Amino acid sequence: MTVINTNKSHRIQGGSPMAEHNRRIIIIGGVAGGASCATRLRRHNETIDIILLERGPYVSFANCGLPYYIGGTIQDKNSLFLANVDLFKERFRIDARILAEVTKIDPATKTLTVLNHQDGTSYTESYDELVLAPGARPIRPDLPGIELAGIFSLRTVPDSQQIKDWIQNHRAKRAVVIGGGFIGLEMVENLIQLGIHTSLVERNLQVLPTLDQEMTIPLRTILQQHGVALYLGDGVTAFTQGKHGLNVHTESGKILVADLVILAIGVTPENKLAQDASLNLGLQGHILVDKNLRTSDPYIYAIGDCIEVRNVISGKKTALPLAGPANRQGRIVADMLVGRGRFFRGVQGTAICGLFGVTIASTGLNEKTLKQHNDMEYGVVYAHPNDHVSYYPGAKPIFIKLLFDKNDGRVLGAQAVGEAGIARRIDVIAMAIQMKATVFDLEEAELCYAPQYGAAKDAINVIGMIAANEMRGDLSITHWNEMGKTGSVVLDVREAHEVATRALPNAIHIPLNSLRQRQHELPKHQEIQVSCAVGARAYNAVRLLSNLGFRASLLSGGEKTWFNLDNCHTDKVACHAAREQMDFILSWEIMRENLPDNMDLSAELALLHNPKVFMNLPLENVAEAFRRMETITATANQEIMKQGEKGNYFYIIKEGLAEVWQQGLYDDTQQKVAELGIGDHFGEEALVTGGTRNASIKMVSDGVLLRLSREDFLELIRQPLVQEVEVDTAKVLIAQGHNILDVRYEEEYEEGHIPDAILIPLPELRSRLSELDNSKNYLTCCLSGKRSAVAAMILRQNGFQAFGLHNGLNTWTDTLESSYAN
Repeated sequence: MTVINTNKSHRIQGGSPMAEHNRRIIIIGGVAGGASCATRLRRHNETIDIILLERGPYVSFANCGLPYYIGGTIQDKNSLFLANVDLFKERFRIDARILAEVTKIDPATKTLTVLNHQDGTSYTESYDELVLAPGARPIRPDLPGIELAGIFSLRTVPDSQQIKDWIQNHRAKRAVVIGGGFIGLEMVENLIQLGIHTSLVERNLQVLPTLDQEMTIPLRTILQQHGVALYLGDGVTAFTQGKHGLNVHTESGKILVADLVILAIGVTPENKLAQDASLNLGLQGHILVDKNLRTSDPYIYAIGDCIEVRNVISGKKTALPLAGPANRQGRIVADMLVGRGRFFRGVQGTAICGLFGVTIASTGLNEKTLKQHNDMEYGVVYAHPNDHVSYYPGAKPIFIKLLFDKNDGRVLGAQAVGEAGIARRIDVIAMAIQMKATVFDLEEAELCYAPQYGAAKDAINVIGMIAANEMRGDLSITHWNEMGKTGSVVLDVREAHEVATRALPNAIHIPLNSLRQRQHELPKHQEIQVSCAVGARAYNAVRLLSNLGFRASLLSGGEKTWFNLDNCHTDKVACHAAREQMDFILSWEIMRENLPDNMDLSAELALLHNPKVFMNLPLENVAEAFRRMETITATANQEIMKQGEKGNYFYIIKEGLAEVWQQGLYDDTQQKVAELGIGDHFGEEALVTGGTRNASIKMVSDGVLLRLSREDFLELIRQPLVQEVEVDTAKVLIAQGHNILDVRYEEEYEEGHIPDAILIPLPELRSRLSELDNSKNYLTCCLSGKRSAVAAMILRQNGFQAFGLHNGLNTWTDTLESSYAN
């Protein structure tokens, strides 16, 4: 064992050495906090000896990018590395060591024991001051089977490479992600993009438990739309190795089969070194630090995911494993080490997540937390403004929730979800919270405005105005959980067609434009709670009714907010339409995978995003369609198809962008109703019906189109389709001895299946054909009939006699057998 001794020296003040030049500062842990501390310390002082010890193989890397490396969005692993040992040495004269694990701290002698994982030897180092930045480790609960191969956590670059290699080597088709937090959702998105059917298990009744439940409903919806099987309010009890993969056992009795499992249930602080060194720890095991980030030992600092911090709004102790705070803490400790009087303000929990094109972000306290603080009287308002003005193309709604102190209007927290403009709005509110701003400041905030970026009344202004109106007494707000209570009347001021689409329960309907004329229909002795679609018309109605002597209040955020709140209490976590869409997407992918070797159409088929026109056609017909298509070029502003004309062609966009314009029956003006891109197709409706085009298609840019003539199109789609039978015929076939082959996933099968059905999920069918008897006849089934149609095709290609159940189990009238009571 080699012992390195150092002479102790005085603190360096103002960045300059007082006398001696051999002061030594050791930092344990690189990545975010440790690396930031080391480099800032060097920028302050050139003479301090700085040693950075990292037990992993990479001293500084972007761990937030790991899910996207697995999914292929980030293709070059080297781009994840922010700095290496050579850069630290050459640019900063920092002695950075990788695979150097500190196994013991002796505060009395100010020494460390370091294990060199490159050669297995140990040595000691002395320090004058020590900075702990070991981070946190993924939680791996002590469950039966947790050590089985194929169960992964994600924290480091090697973790991500192991997952990536496992997916490739095992040709993974099914995954279970456990935990619906930020990492869990990011992994779900990337696995789906790899074509892996993914189930998400979350013990809470919502994804992203750090947000309020109603704000996560849009995420639940988009997960379902992308075919993710959601199991909310359910936990995992064990893992076992099954015949066809890993079995994930849940508390409700379900068994989910997977080729790989991702554990994303949170992290716990790396505190063993601190604990062994007798440093003070918090209730959850985090290292306790003062406002200067100094531990209970005056010569040891701690930063990052391992420490307990203060919430700047509530003043309560908390932990926040995020890169932003860790980086800032590293800078502050570097300043402290050169004698600058810096302190860490605390955290407010600003975070963001992207999921299939939708962004959700939050800052400050959520309502769940505020309900636990009895000393805080808070207000809540909702709004649904657009990210920019509606007259400029591409405007997207923002669903935003603001929480504020009802005594002084101070902003306490905000959450927002939508397709565009989310980060900007939450960042503005995050700064408002730091500056202890009020809703009146949000109301008056002067923000950037041009039509493509915002509005003269930005979303920040709008949500601030609503809250400010309540603070001033210009607006009374009733929370949705009080809707219709205490003898109040609910008034819906939307138009009739809106109410017909989705009505509020027990509401009186009077459109806003008719309210003055029909005010006599409302009682003046009862409170009137007013709603519309998003709240704007309802606010005008509240002011009108108040001026007319009624007692009126606003149901904030309108029917859209009520819909999200109402859906928090539903037990249905996978809607019917979403599962049918999963049928559709999966069956198309499997059909592509099962093309005969002599039918190479992968490049062409990969174009199609929504290939409904080809679904259920024999593969030979699909191949022939692409062989007959001609390639044409198109120019920007060219009208490819005109509404009202007879259709002559079916088109697929190979390159370029287009817009769909449509004129209503009673309107002379055309309106843009959709945008089309690479892989979208159009023109089939008029060809199928023999009628005229129902819309016009105009190119936005130069492009390339694939085109199929009317005659060829009709010839190919009118060929005999996959042989399918209706439900009555299916029952006769079953009675005659046909075997039932269910090609859904295990979790769907367990919920309800035809008695005695054989289960082989569609992605596994070709590799498991040996389990079937080709002397027998088969009836394939799924939910909607799409997967079963492809299954029947595969069976018939391989010499089996098979029929598909038309429209699937949607039409099955007999009782289905369930594998568990619930």
